[in-house]
Amino acid sequence: MLIRTASLLVCAALTLVSGIAVAQNVTSTLIGRVVDPATAVLAGAPVTLTNQGLGSTRTSATDSTGTFRFTDVAPGNYTITVQATGFKAFKEQNIAVSASETRDIGTLNLELGSMTESISVTAEATPIQLASSEKGQLIDANQLENVTLKGRDLFGYMKLVPGVIDTTAARDVTSPNAIAGITINGNTSAKNFTVDGITDMDTGSNGTLHYEPNLDAIQEMKILSSNYQAEFGRNSGGTITVVTKGGSRDFHGTAQWSHRHEQFNANNWINNHSVQSNGAAQAIPRYRYNVETYTIGGPAFIPKLLNRDRKKLFFFFSQEYTGQFVSGGTQTKYTPSALERMGDFSKTFANNGSLITITDPQNNNAPFPGNIIPANRADPTGFGPAALSFFPLPNFTGTGNQANVVNYFESASATHPRRNDVLRLDPYITSRISGYFRWINDHDDMTSLYQGVQFSSGTGGILGNKGIAPIDHPNPGHGYSGSIVYTISPTLVNEASVGESWNTWSWYSTDNYASENRSLLPGIPTLFSIPTTNPQGVSVTNGYQPILPQFQFGTGSPEPNNMTYTRNSTSAGNYENFNTIWTVTDNLSKILGNHSLKAGVYVEHNTKIQPSGQVYAGNFNFQPDANNPLNTGNGYANAFLGYVDSYQQATARAVFNVYYWNVEAYVQDNWRVNRRLTLDYGIRFYHQPAQNDLNHTFSNFFTNLYSASAAPRLYIPGVSAGKRVAIDPATGAAAPVAYI
Repeated sequence: MLIRTASLLVCAALTLVSGIAVAQNVTSTLIGRVVDPATAVLAGAPVTLTNQGLGSTRTSATDSTGTFRFTDVAPGNYTITVQATGFKAFKEQNIAVSASETRDIGTLNLELGSMTESISVTAEATPIQLASSEKGQLIDANQLENVTLKGRDLFGYMKLVPGVIDTTAARDVTSPNAIAGITINGNTSAKNFTVDGITDMDTGSNGTLHYEPNLDAIQEMKILSSNYQAEFGRNSGGTITVVTKGGSRDFHGTAQWSHRHEQFNANNWINNHSVQSNGAAQAIPRYRYNVETYTIGGPAFIPKLLNRDRKKLFFFFSQEYTGQFVSGGTQTKYTPSALERMGDFSKTFANNGSLITITDPQNNNAPFPGNIIPANRADPTGFGPAALSFFPLPNFTGTGNQANVVNYFESASATHPRRNDVLRLDPYITSRISGYFRWINDHDDMTSLYQGVQFSSGTGGILGNKGIAPIDHPNPGHGYSGSIVYTISPTLVNEASVGESWNTWSWYSTDNYASENRSLLPGIPTLFSIPTTNPQGVSVTNGYQPILPQFQFGTGSPEPNNMTYTRNSTSAGNYENFNTIWTVTDNLSKILGNHSLKAGVYVEHNTKIQPSGQVYAGNFNFQPDANNPLNTGNGYANAFLGYVDSYQQATARAVFNVYYWNVEAYVQDNWRVNRRLTLDYGIRFYHQPAQNDLNHTFSNFFTNLYSASAAPRLYIPGVSAGKRVAIDPATGAAAPVAYI
């Protein structure tokens, strides 16, 4: 994570300020113009806006140019009614207002007559955007429901949106909550995702989300790509904003179930041609999904006691349960054979079928007789041979060009249950005060296979038949948000919102690393003993465990594809990663003549707890290296002799705990110069203070504190009395420490 420095940035632009990604609010503006039969403007005509789902109303009047505006309009379907003395009442229904737009419904032509008479029209379904210069794409609930998405992941629809490229291989229920592979108008980074205007991003990676609402709970999704107003800020790479469904005056509900099973699938070519030790072909990996989902929404009322007229409070609730038993992939590796574990490499062949010659560095690199290393030359610490025996014995016979590079095959599946809950309440307190409260809970707990270990079953080796325990990977998230809109007057509206978004990204061994305990491989060399106490301010689960070091043997020609042990890629044991975001916004809208002014503030508070990747348990690399004087030409042979190409170990495990603020403010104007010209312009301010490092894990280099005489010296490799040692570059003498 980069350390932010205190900064103040000002952006200004004509035709919408560039700067996107957090829709500080999702409300919109509705504009129209009223004229008489002679197309003369009607000033002072009363206009009523009615939410068709809730029955709530707002009133306004046309100005001197016959124009009316409604600001801070929530997404939904609306009816506009105009009643003026001497004219028939005019009603336009089914005006669809999406999130974060300026909707111009055009000119409303009144006819002479009595107000008891009426004219009723229906709004166009897909209007052309004429009131602002923003570029965006709207996806409504009908589109999401009518297009079959394999994984019921809302981002699966993104591939159909013009200007959007999604390089994610598969949008399935096994890999949710990721937007890193999405490119919007060529911008691959700095994207953001909001739900009901509230930030929903892991600010550590900015490529994963805290949670997702399920498809049945989404009213609409909008992709904003360029040219929108100053109220949208924080990032500059594209905005994906989602609005959740709310209740209405009538009850509505849905329910559905979908099912997938490996019995419906044909076996693949590799499995049909992969012969097990018993001569049978590999079976179809288990592939099972059950997705159950339901929704219910309507008025929240108690007859004769609460909300009796069903106009004051509405609710929507949705749940989706996903049961999965999915493949963790297949492993085709070259594990050490029984002969190689004893130093016998007489049957170790390269890709082309030639014997890999094992040379003796202590005998002028002459080949070992018969390609067999004598038993008395084995690593005296015992770690090298033990590391080879950690892996299971071969269980597979490769054919063709795989004959000499693959001798182990494994395929496994594991559970990945998920549950998604969405609850939304929409109170309509008075004609001036309304709002919403929304809660989303995303439960995700995955049994993750092959995380740095290429096998799970025990087919020999020092583990017998116990095998390696898989990793539990919980990734839950939740979000709360609430908003209140206060219509101070028909031309002055204030909207305030507050929201919290949270997730964790954690890894735990399902047997507390009992099958990978350091005691399984006695005699492990080490530079530093593993600490037994946790770093200051670090939770127990992010502390230290007595786990095995990493060890790897190199890959590639002329060697076979060798096994490695790099649990969690950092040998860091249990891992917990927390991220919490609080978002507060306030926006004030004012209609002044033919200007629609808006100003607001955006405040974001982030906290992040995350371990860094120090390998405190050690990392042994036995790979062949022509620059290493102790090199046999084969990684397994190097391990048997105890020849290490490189070793890494950290003295401590740093876990940073930081918090930081992001404060922004803006002013903008939508100026309707005339019927054919509208100008959007605004200015936005950004202030990003420095991060606060609570665990004191950040560091910097201060030139005034540097002393060359006090600087540590880096030992260089050398040989003394036939033994490999470390040489002090200042004195040329062998250092009093062993060089591994």
